[in-house]
Amino acid sequence: MQSVKLSKAKIIIIMIGVMVSNALIALDSTIIGTAMPRISSELNGTDLYTWPFTAYMLTSTIVMPIFGKLSDFYGRKIIHIIGTIAFTVFSVLCGLSSDMVQLSVFRALQGIGGGILASNTVAILADIFPPKERGKYQGFLFAVVGISSIVGPILGGLIADNYSWRYIFYINIPLGAAVLSAIFGLPSIKTDKSQKHIIDYKGSILLILTLVPILLTFSWAGKNFGWFSVPIILMIVFSILTFVTFILVERKAIEPVVPLNLFKNSIFCMSSIAAFFSNAIIFGMGMFVPLYMQSILGYNATKSGITLVYFMLGLVAASITSGIVMSKTGKYKLLAILGFTISGIGMGLIIGANGQTTYIFEVMYLVIAGIGIGIAVPIFNVTAQNAFSDSKVGTVNSVVQFFKNMGGTIGSTVLGAVMVHSVSIGLSDTVFKRLPTKVTDLILKNINSLDSIHNALEFKYLLSGSSTETVNSILEKLKVILNNSMNSVFITCIVFAVIGVIASIALKEIPLRKNKSLEEDVI
Repeated sequence: MQSVKLSKAKIIIIMIGVMVSNALIALDSTIIGTAMPRISSELNGTDLYTWPFTAYMLTSTIVMPIFGKLSDFYGRKIIHIIGTIAFTVFSVLCGLSSDMVQLSVFRALQGIGGGILASNTVAILADIFPPKERGKYQGFLFAVVGISSIVGPILGGLIADNYSWRYIFYINIPLGAAVLSAIFGLPSIKTDKSQKHIIDYKGSILLILTLVPILLTFSWAGKNFGWFSVPIILMIVFSILTFVTFILVERKAIEPVVPLNLFKNSIFCMSSIAAFFSNAIIFGMGMFVPLYMQSILGYNATKSGITLVYFMLGLVAASITSGIVMSKTGKYKLLAILGFTISGIGMGLIIGANGQTTYIFEVMYLVIAGIGIGIAVPIFNVTAQNAFSDSKVGTVNSVVQFFKNMGGTIGSTVLGAVMVHSVSIGLSDTVFKRLPTKVTDLILKNINSLDSIHNALEFKYLLSGSSTETVNSILEKLKVILNNSMNSVFITCIVFAVIGVIASIALKEIPLRKNKSLEEDVI
């Protein structure tokens, strides 16, 4: 499979379709967040609040390597059409849901379409552009994701407050139609039209059985169940057993869903590791920066949201610039090292901030962290693709994208666990040992939102028998504990950045191809 030559007009139309695809899945994953309180209230499903998120995450992650392989077999066009139709149809059914169970089921099915689109968009670029040009367009794709991530929460709030929440799913109808209209211009390119392919059903089933429990583990551990509870341990053991079986089956499969020889390639391995930790940092910053701004610095939700926009703008601008530089120079190793290093410096500056730090400097530190990780983001799909023949682009890209998704899921869970552990250590202070159990339970359960009026009032109510001085003293100590826990989170993000630097140093640099397809894979 080689990059094809298309007219400029057709490339523009296809690029619009690809960018709208990215906007579709990025907008959908962020727009629902601000609307979920309204949705769960109307559907009487507060106890199932996380299910729609978890269901979508599970299926979208699982299908990536499977449909990446299928797109190599049958061409990107037909797979993208299937993904778009599935995403759009199940979006409508999400909007028609009458309870949280229905919504969760339809979100799981919608996630299949989302996973197909997420893995296929970058692979489409490989069909149109040679490796040296892909970095530039990767930057544009991620810019769309960044902008959608900013617009999504705002749009979700506006729709939920002024219209029915169901419209957050219905707006996917015109977007899906736009993708279908544009993507029909994509040529139907297949690996080998004369070859009859054998689908690896056993490998696909075992991959699903491996990933579902492990993803549920990282979604539920520390929240729904303790890390050493029986359900969590059983899921981990089950995943290990199915993973071992998966490896044994894939070694014998004629056309494995995840070719194990990919992992013999050092560029692929280092690219996957770097992609994993780059997304872990992005998810971590997105989750914990608002909490840091509101709980530690005392900003309201609006100001903390605006501050996060600065981080995203730095990330988006750097992503576009990095892609352009990579396309012009054909080099990527120094960019990757520089990106992770700058992001680590930015997060170090955030840790060093205190009550005397002015708002402009706090914003500047966040922008530095955003610029750093933005530089690294567009690199690793391209580096992995460049090391393999074009016939494997879909598989290679989808597996790297899979690791990137896992980085976001596992990384954010690890950071959450770090924060809760740090808070638990702080609560071992003598002052808190004298408090009623229900008070410490409230702190641990709602540590992410102790700054809210509701929880502050509830907390003060539980301490109503204590003196004002005692209450104020405890609240001050809580602020110190939360500050220390936030520092622990950002230190862990710096560790992620250091691992990214190490992976980038180990990343073998080969020139990005201008047009010629590889006959053999690089080792």
